[in-house]
Amino acid sequence: KTALLKHFWRKSLDNNIAGVYINCLRIYSGQDLLEIFAESLRELSWIPENKNIERDFWGSAPKRVDSKKALEYIFRFSSDKKIEFIIFDEISTLFARFGLKNPYRGYGGALAVAEHLKGLMDTYTVPIIAADTSLESIFSLAKDYSAPLFKEIKRVIFLEPLSISSSLEFIKFELKVREKELDEEAAIKLAEATFGVPLYIIILISAIRGGEKPEDIDRILHKELSEGSLNAYFKLLFEKFSPTEQEIL
Repeated sequence: KTALLKHFWRKSLDNNIAGVYINCLRIYSGQDLLEIFAESLRELSWIPENKNIERDFWGSAPKRVDSKKALEYIFRFSSDKKIEFIIFDEISTLFARFGLKNPYRGYGGALAVAEHLKGLMDTYTVPIIAADTSLESIFSLAKDYSAPLFKEIKRVIFLEPLSISSSLEFIKFELKVREKELDEEAAIKLAEATFGVPLYIIILISAIRGGEKPEDIDRILHKELSEGSLNAYFKLLFEKFSPTEQEIL
């Protein structure tokens, strides 16, 4: 998801389309938002009309900023400078973290962040590309405000697992990067075992030495599930479930 968003952003910049990419996982405060936004603006400065855009941003930025003022400022600035889109990657993290901070905390938390964001979108008409692990996580945070927020969504793109052929292409690419080799049968076995999930492919390729046979893939997969990186990953996912859900699983 993130790789696709960054690829889209870079291609847009190559075509002189001024957009901003924001990784919400890096944001804990309003000041963080301003600094990460400014980092993206730096990528626009090679476009002649945006040569001084980062300096302009800091020149008019509020000196004392909270999360609410930071959001307002980046929208106002984007509108004034005709920024053509803002990408919020993992936007539910922004809702959750800003919801714990003043002034949102006293007015509904994450719900207040969602309400404010919609108001900013209505006021400044700056296009937003919002990405998250699931729509459910966004709507569970926005709660009763989910319906008005959903009306702002013009298009939804769901990312499906890779096909077997695409998985094989990805496996070959990762093997080349890591200077490892697998025969065709073992590569197919790895593609089938990972069900087209890029993260699983990366984890298993990291665990192989190269030259494994198809039967070795089962052994490596079992080891990763029982004591390796996949085991740690699934434990972290498991902890997100309630005690009742954990018991059922």
